[in-house]
Amino acid sequence: KVIQQTFLAGLVCAALFAGADASAGGREEFDRAILLVKDARLPEAIAVLDALGAVKGEFSDDALLEAGRIHEEELLDGAQAMERYAALLRDFPNSRLQRRAAARFEALRSVDPRFLGPALEFRRAILDFPKDNKAATDRVQGLLAKTPDYPGADHAWYWLGEVARGRKAAMQAERY
Repeated sequence: KVIQQTFLAGLVCAALFAGADASAGGREEFDRAILLVKDARLPEAIAVLDALGAVKGEFSDDALLEAGRIHEEELLDGAQAMERYAALLRDFPNSRLQRRAAARFEALRSVDPRFLGPALEFRRAILDFPKDNKAATDRVQGLLAKTPDYPGADHAWYWLGEVARGRKAAMQAERY
């Protein structure tokens, strides 16, 4: 289903770019992609962003950075994220986003490829914690159970301990 959605989104993008006004620099397409992200239509958003990143317009570098972010933070796909960051670094050497793309690329490259998925999953859990504490802690506990040799396990266990300590303090405060 995701492949079908991505394919259809690609066709839509091809039609969109065939009639796009070059003077707009891709702003409308970029804004459309952001709305798709907000609607959780990530495969379609990525297709729009990838198409925009391939045409060398005003928003092409923004599109590649955002596509990388979606792959990294939402889809937990470090390899695809690195491809987008690398494309930005290679194709837009004077972009104002160079430093950010380089930092994200290096951060992902520095992780042992065997543990890139768990590292991104742990980071996602931390980001989701304010929205749903229990789901985030359950996610980290599941991560540690299925990947006991994860090099960041000590950090994850520490985080879980701090969460538990905070819950205990909150429960004590409620008594007073």
